[in-house]
Amino acid sequence: MTTAAAVEPGVELDRSIEVLERRIEDKLAEVLEWESKEKEGTSLLASLKARYIEAASEAVQGRRSPTETLSQQIEGLTEKLVGIVHVISIRREELSELKAALQPLQIERTRVVRARLVEEERASVTELIAQTERALTDMNELALRFGNGVAELRARKYLDEGNRRSAFDNAQRLQRLGLGMCP
Repeated sequence: MTTAAAVEPGVELDRSIEVLERRIEDKLAEVLEWESKEKEGTSLLASLKARYIEAASEAVQGRRSPTETLSQQIEGLTEKLVGIVHVISIRREELSELKAALQPLQIERTRVVRARLVEEERASVTELIAQTERALTDMNELALRFGNGVAELRARKYLDEGNRRSAFDNAQRLQRLGLGMCP
C-alpha cells in the first residue's frame, strides 16, 4: 500500500466526519431553537389560562370579560404547541439518525488510526532490529580485532626483553579488562 493510497481514505473519512459533525451541530441548534419556542409558548399559555380564570370569575360576577377571545387564543396556542412538540420530535429523530450515522465513521477512523500506528510501530521495531544487528556485527568485528591484537602481542618476537615484558604484561591486563576483571 502506497502512502498516497493510505492517506486518501483517511482524508475522505475525516471530511465525512466533519460534514456529519457540522450537520449534527446545526440540527442540535435547530432543536434548541424549537425547544425555546415551546418554552415561550408554554409560558404564554400559562399566562393566558390565568387571565382566562380571572375573566371567567368576572363573568360569573356579571361583569363583561373577554372569555371567548381568551378561550380561542388558548385553543389556538395549544394547537401551535402541539405542532411545535411534533416538530421537536421530528428534529430529535433526525439528530439521532445523524449521530447514528456518525458512530460507524468514528469507529472506522479509530481503526484506520490504530492501523497506521501499528504500521509505524512495526517500521520502528524493524529499524531497531537492524540497528541492533549492525551493532552486533560491529561488536563482533571489534572483539575479533581485540583478540587478534592480544594474541599478536604475545606471539611476536621481541628483540628487547623490556619490550617483551611490557607487551606480555599489557596483553594480560587487556585480556583481564576484556573479561570485565580488574587489571
